[in-house]
Amino acid sequence: MIKNKKYFHKERGKIEFLKKMLNNKYGALEIALNSRLDKSIQKKTKIHVIWYAAACILIFSLFFFISIIGCSKSDEKSANSTAYDRGGEVMPDNLVLCREDFTVKYKDGTISLSRDGGKTYNKSIFVDDKDLQGIHVFENGTLFFVDHTKCYYSHDWETLHESTVLDINGDPFVPYKYHNFSINMGGDTHRHIIDGQEILCWGNYDYQYDTQYKNVNVWYTVDKGETVKTAYKFRSTEADDGSGNLYTRHVHNVNFNPSDNTFWLQTGDFISNGVDQRHVLKGTYDLHEDEWNWSLVGTGHEFKWCNALFIGDYIYFSWDVSNGGVVRVPYDKANDISKHDLILATPNDCLAVIKSHKDEIIAVQAPYGGDDDSRNLYYSPDRKTWYRIENTIPEGYSMIAFLADMSTDNWGRVRATPQNMSPHKVLPAIFLDEIVREAGFPDAFKPINSVP
Repeated sequence: MIKNKKYFHKERGKIEFLKKMLNNKYGALEIALNSRLDKSIQKKTKIHVIWYAAACILIFSLFFFISIIGCSKSDEKSANSTAYDRGGEVMPDNLVLCREDFTVKYKDGTISLSRDGGKTYNKSIFVDDKDLQGIHVFENGTLFFVDHTKCYYSHDWETLHESTVLDINGDPFVPYKYHNFSINMGGDTHRHIIDGQEILCWGNYDYQYDTQYKNVNVWYTVDKGETVKTAYKFRSTEADDGSGNLYTRHVHNVNFNPSDNTFWLQTGDFISNGVDQRHVLKGTYDLHEDEWNWSLVGTGHEFKWCNALFIGDYIYFSWDVSNGGVVRVPYDKANDISKHDLILATPNDCLAVIKSHKDEIIAVQAPYGGDDDSRNLYYSPDRKTWYRIENTIPEGYSMIAFLADMSTDNWGRVRATPQNMSPHKVLPAIFLDEIVREAGFPDAFKPINSVP
């Protein structure tokens, strides 16, 4: 598990301390041997004395070394108590998903599933080193994942199938080279369940210079990945093409509100030639008619959201602008900017708000929009008081929000990786909940119920 610099200094100090202890012990042993040699031993040859002393030192050293190993293991378990208490000691360098009791890793072309927090993996499937751009495990355990140009599913974790992908007009979708299905953030806070059936809906986050703006779609599947259809298609030109569809660079997120079964679509990033790309749309889906209906909540500076949380009668969204932050607005007043209340201002753009089972929030910011170190994050236990947490996230994790799981798993863990669409190949995952607890909030992001 990744630790911060303070941890390494602490371990280095332990090593120096043990070295001093060993030196002191050897000195004490030498004195004891000299004082306890009786006359008969003193009469023995010098070589016998040396061999006797060496044997005693060797036996003592072996005994002491074994005791040190035991203490070391105990200290290691204590240092990693979070891992042991919350699902077992996992290998974060391979993790690609932690949600509910599903822990998924991807290594050497094989995707593996654990149901005990990463202690053991009882299902796996070889997928031939595909460049994962997003992954999801349905409530029934079905695997679904995407690469740049295709979607895949497996109902039994033994046989891999390619999804049928349909364009907005029902024709087979013809992909570009990159980012046709990539997911900006690691899933949604809530599962998308309507009338007891799980629906997966997401939009592609394309940042490729030659395809962004041209290939932006909102996708959905109602049959566990067998068929992927288009829920909304943004137009590919700045000029109005008569379709009535909006223009944008890419999709930030699609968040589901289970209280009224609505989907909140958020996009970015700029204004180009007078055409704004920053939108929030609210969508509904008729499961029986297989029809989508989208309405515009707002466009412009105040509607450049990265993701949204629905807590009580309010929406809490990450405002992705300079001197943005966390904004709260009454749910039924989302389109009224006079009702937008900035409850946390971040120096840089705010990229994500992530909530716990108890509705605590972690807010993560970008490396742009200001001069602050983007590895500084914010924590609120009650969505009123905010604490800034500094110098705890390792170097190289300046865009962790792009691939953070947007919900805690059953162990209260929030997996996050740096901004890279193949994060498992670059840097290990880190747990944001653990960083918050180590910063002085031991009760943060605890699971509501005990987990075996």
